[in-house]
Amino acid sequence: MSGRLDGQAAVITGAGRGIGRAYALALAEEGASVVVNDLGGDIEGLGKSSTPADDVVREIEGAGGRAVANYDDVTDFEAAGRIVQAAVSSFGRVDVIITNAGMDRRGNLYELTADDWDATLKVHVYGSFNCSWHAANHMREQGSGAIINVASAAFYMGVPQLSAYCASKGAIYGMMRTLSQELEPFGVSVNCIMPGLTKTRAVDAWLASLEGMPPEQVKALEASLMEPEAVAPLAVFLATEEGRKLTGQAFEIEGARVSVLAPPTPSASAYSPGGRWTPEELIAAVPRLLPQT
Repeated sequence: MSGRLDGQAAVITGAGRGIGRAYALALAEEGASVVVNDLGGDIEGLGKSSTPADDVVREIEGAGGRAVANYDDVTDFEAAGRIVQAAVSSFGRVDVIITNAGMDRRGNLYELTADDWDATLKVHVYGSFNCSWHAANHMREQGSGAIINVASAAFYMGVPQLSAYCASKGAIYGMMRTLSQELEPFGVSVNCIMPGLTKTRAVDAWLASLEGMPPEQVKALEASLMEPEAVAPLAVFLATEEGRKLTGQAFEIEGARVSVLAPPTPSASAYSPGGRWTPEELIAAVPRLLPQT
């Protein structure tokens, strides 16, 4: 342990399992006091249990760190306030928040229900906003802090049967880009982590649901999965003084590769000869803008 985060207080949502647990353990190992938030539900966001959060707290305390458990629901604005307040009440401040809580309801568009869509957006988008909002207000008063939202390359790649998830992650990316500009004057950094395929309950369920893919391809995907612990060093970096010098960035991490995401920009343009497009001109011009295969 290097003590890079000594004296810091961190809040991590969805920290009872998977990547969230890895974030919590890694930040605690670097000296941060940690609020381990987890509702304890299943991958579809159903059910509750205090066990996942309690288990991680015991792991941290067993290693000599400081941690408290919280079981509040990130989709509830007032409950999100209690999650952040747990850090202030227990540790006197909040320096880092990682909005990691997530869930997964899959199905093609014509199979999803309105409840599936709402539930997914509430956990990912509303959960990220709610927790970021409450943390940001404490951090503004402190004059420092790091907000780390969790997105995914799925938002720009598109993944069949995950339209709600992909839409949610795109919303989080757009929110991060805006919050970074709003909070930079107050010394608060806002960035995204975008993990690649990782050994989690959600990815295991996705692999099990694949139909029509040759077994050898499924096995190759399984072999390529990262351990959750491989993602955590990026969170540690973004929480440090050095990492907080960066803001408005999204970082993909997959195995040995870490990449920064370039914001979407026009890749090709055309101009109407008359200053205003007609359908006929677009029929002729638009195909030439697209990559030729």
